[in-house]
Amino acid sequence: MVVRELARRQGVELKVGRGAYLLAEAGGVAMMLPTTYMNLSGEPVARWLRYHKVEPSQALILLDDHDLPVGRLRIRESGSAGGHRGLESIIRCIGTDAVPRLRVGIRGDEPPAELANYVLDQIPKSKQGLVELIVERAADAVSACITSGVLTAMNEYNGLSIE
Repeated sequence: MVVRELARRQGVELKVGRGAYLLAEAGGVAMMLPTTYMNLSGEPVARWLRYHKVEPSQALILLDDHDLPVGRLRIRESGSAGGHRGLESIIRCIGTDAVPRLRVGIRGDEPPAELANYVLDQIPKSKQGLVELIVERAADAVSACITSGVLTAMNEYNGLSIE
């Protein structure tokens, strides 16, 4: 949802790429949305980075994180996957954990019976307004990473939460 919001803000459309991803480009920034299963998302990311000769440190990975409360943002320059299978796949395929990432918290008050269903289910109407705010804030954080750098964005957005 954040990638789609970023594309909307730039007035560009995500289109089918030359691999298992959707892609939009604006202002020298590429926005990619893998179309694989999450735990295989590293393959198209690594392939795109290699083809375009982009260093992992120049990328920004966006991911949901059930270990963070809903709406909490956490930006890091590098580090482990923290058990997130999509990020594990990316780190494994690009060969380094030195890739900036923005984690968006999705943990609610009640632990889900099945995490995969929780992540893939439709958002309840009662939560849609909150999700829109979170997506906007996460898109703002991505923009800050691009314009001001990851360290500045970390200082501005880490620890903030929308509740």
